Amino acid sequence: MGKIDTHCHLYPQDYWKELLRISEGNSLPVDVQRILTYYAKKGVLITPEESAEVASKAGIETQLLGLSIPNVYMNDATMSRDLAQMANDAYAGIRQKFPGKFLVLASVPLNFPDLAIAELERAIGKLKMNGIVLGTNIAGRPLSSPEFFPFYERVNELRVPIVIHPMSPPRTDGDDEYFVTPLVGYLFETTAAVARMVFAGIFERFPNIPLVLPHLGGAIPYIQGRLDSGYRNHPPCRKNISRPPSHYFKEFYYDSVSFNVAALRCALEVAGPEHLVFGTDFPFQPLESIRLINESIDALGLAPADLEGVESKNILRVLLNV
Repeated sequence: MGKIDTHCHLYPQDYWKELLRISEGNSLPVDVQRILTYYAKKGVLITPEESAEVASKAGIETQLLGLSIPNVYMNDATMSRDLAQMANDAYAGIRQKFPGKFLVLASVPLNFPDLAIAELERAIGKLKMNGIVLGTNIAGRPLSSPEFFPFYERVNELRVPIVIHPMSPPRTDGDDEYFVTPLVGYLFETTAAVARMVFAGIFERFPNIPLVLPHLGGAIPYIQGRLDSGYRNHPPCRKNISRPPSHYFKEFYYDSVSFNVAALRCALEVAGPEHLVFGTDFPFQPLESIRLINESIDALGLAPADLEGVESKNILRVLLNV
């Protein structure tokens, strides 16, 4: 198996057209504004053919596609459901049209949990998608909210992998002169989301949910000692879990979008080479950035078997159970 990019985005045409329609005359979340203005001008609206061409140039055989911001979390239930179905149908069609080039993640309207469970069943059962992608907050609500637990229970029963992807933090100002929200805020969104999920006991109650984290898990590898300290010293941090947070962090998978060899080494110390996966964040990161990611992984000097795991086998074990 060739190299698999576990962090890759593509906005299906029907989904994008619906976002544009929804944006007319509606007050929209900052993530919708951001993608329709700044990002749309930065070349992120690509076709599957263009995505596969860049992947080939970068030595990537297969891309794992999923939605980035704004995902499908609208204020209206019908809008959210329809966006999810549009995206999922499109992704399933892309995978079928380009055999071996793409694996696909489903989106679900988790802000309406009953609809999310129904779409999960359809996407995994009927469309045979490879996992789901969730934003780090769901219309401002944390992923640790108890209202989402019935959804996690069904995910756990199906043993479906979850990929978490950053959303803008709640109350983010859309005017971001220095691009601090994507450069910094997204990483801490992931960090806070995962810490809350662990402390809430989600992975203790539902141990059959493989979790894949972008951008090396944000700050998780660096602050796991601090979170373990919280477990030791603050009773609320022990209320829902029987082991320190670091126990759960070792079970998660961390993608390689970092550009920092020292940070990659830290993640390896936390989770081991069998839990590091190759990712690029294309097309939000251009081809030149993909080369830098490749160079940073090469600089780790991994044994051939560990390198093969990072480049393909680890994520195949998660997505296809092989």
